[in-house]
Order: sequence, then structure tokens, then C-alpha cells
Amino acid sequence: MSAYTVSRLALDAGVSVHIVRDYLLRGLLRPVACTPGGYGLFDDAALQRLCFVRA
Repeated sequence: MSAYTVSRLALDAGVSVHIVRDYLLRGLLRPVACTPGGYGLFDDAALQRLCFVRA
């Protein structure tokens, strides 16, 4: 399983970080885990979902 941060998820999906954060606020994406520092981590399914929603 790959673990993506918001910035890496946005880069791999070809969208801006602002889009990813907006989708988080709207409930379209959810992190699968959080780092001790509070950063959300996403998996491959989140990347596929982001690409699907953007299509």
C-alpha cells in the first residue's frame, strides 16, 4: 500500500492541493490514517477516487 500526503496525492492526480482540500471538506475524500503530526495519509483507493471524481 502506498501512503500519500495531500500534496503527493494532488501531484499524482494532476490537480491542485486546494482541490484535494476542498474535497476533504465536502466529504468526498477521507484520509485512511494520520501521522503523529496530524497530517492525513491517503491510499491508492483515494487516488483512484480522486481521479474518478475529477473525470
